[in-house]
Amino acid sequence: MKKTIVYTLITSIIMSVSLIFADVEDIDIDVDVMLEQRNQKSQINTDELMQIVKSKLEKKGYTNKQREQIIAKIKEEIQKGEVPPVQLVVKVCERAEQNLWGKDVKKCEKDIEQIVAKIKKNLERARNEIREEIKNKEERKYRAVEVLESLVEAGIPVEHALNVVKEAMKGKEGDVSSVAREKIEKDIQYNRVKLPIELKEKIREQLQLHIQTQTQLQNQMLEQKIQLQTHQEIQQQLQQQKQQEQRPKK
Repeated sequence: MKKTIVYTLITSIIMSVSLIFADVEDIDIDVDVMLEQRNQKSQINTDELMQIVKSKLEKKGYTNKQREQIIAKIKEEIQKGEVPPVQLVVKVCERAEQNLWGKDVKKCEKDIEQIVAKIKKNLERARNEIREEIKNKEERKYRAVEVLESLVEAGIPVEHALNVVKEAMKGKEGDVSSVAREKIEKDIQYNRVKLPIELKEKIREQLQLHIQTQTQLQNQMLEQKIQLQTHQEIQQQLQQQKQQEQRPKK
């Protein structure tokens, strides 16, 4: 939460300086682009994620030793940094809920490796699909790939995130990021997206926080743009008045 507030303040300062030194006609506020340049990391830390996995495995009857082995494997994959941690845990919890491993740790470890490979493959395919979609699109859609990545980072399954971002890109109003997040927030609310119950509200809260932060930034930038326009109009009027006064009288 603190990191988000600090980033919002820094972004606001940078934008303010940019506005001061820009011509009014050159100003085009696109907060979606600025926010998605910073691919936000999930605020759910590794310890929280491991506690969720541990609780899920405990409910399914795994022994302490089995839980430790499985958690160690998940941590190993997370440390490689190849897939978003929340995304991996979402999939592991989903598989555990389906009782696909039969309490066989070796089978579970192999499945975790396959989950990682599948997430990587699906995410790259989704990126390429979005890149194809944004060809010849207006500027506000250029950051759709980053929107996709940040949603996957938050724990939204790749396929669902892809479909929502593509749908958001078709809209004529609103930025892609906010439209996509608002849609997914509703999907979570009405159980239209598969998420472990232990992570559901945490992911939803992150989406809501991002939407609120982005709305605040947009409002701040719009207010600053109006102030700058007013300031420059006054300066132009004063300049014209000065030029008239300096003209030689006939």
